[in-house]
Amino acid sequence: MSYVQGTLADDTLHTNFHRLTLEGIKYHSYQDEITLETIPEINGRVVLLVYNETRFFEKLKIKNTIEWVNLELGAVEMTEEKLKMSKAYFYVANKYDIVGFALAVRIEKAYRVVDSSSENAQNESRKVSKLQIGNDNDGSGIFCSTKPLRAACGISRLWVKRDYRRKKIATKLLDSVRKNFIYGCELKPDEVAFSQPSGDGKAFASQYTGTREFLVYAD
Repeated sequence: MSYVQGTLADDTLHTNFHRLTLEGIKYHSYQDEITLETIPEINGRVVLLVYNETRFFEKLKIKNTIEWVNLELGAVEMTEEKLKMSKAYFYVANKYDIVGFALAVRIEKAYRVVDSSSENAQNESRKVSKLQIGNDNDGSGIFCSTKPLRAACGISRLWVKRDYRRKKIATKLLDSVRKNFIYGCELKPDEVAFSQPSGDGKAFASQYTGTREFLVYAD
């Protein structure tokens, strides 16, 4: 990141960014948190904070975590209106370290990704009105149908700390989302919609949902 040395605001931002990069984000217990799972082998747990049902400091923790995750993912800021419809899932290790984070939001509609990986799928995709929503790792486009489908849960942010990746943390977070996002109703993997994915995001979503034609939504 670039900054103007000697400018108080930029120096403060740089110092905070440097500290977070080295130390990561910390999580301390909150009165309104809900423990969804304990993970004794890493002295950790998965906890839930519902933005619209928490106090000031819990809201601040959610906002600060999103701010850091946005820097890592290159994502834009979220409005207060969207935050009020969100639930934050933290994967905490070593008692205090946030090593995984998922933000789930209420949505009303989603769109199905158009699979163009096979010749038959390519022929079918030509018959479907579609929209490009991103680029795959090979430079090809990622497209979705323009036909809206009813949906209830969207994954706005999904992040795992670099040295904790490939340990099923993202999978465990999404499992918690599916089981707890709607009270008394466990969602199926292919009923969860993802915000516009990158190439890596597309690969993960396909693997998690068991289909290349998973759901996406406009974040």
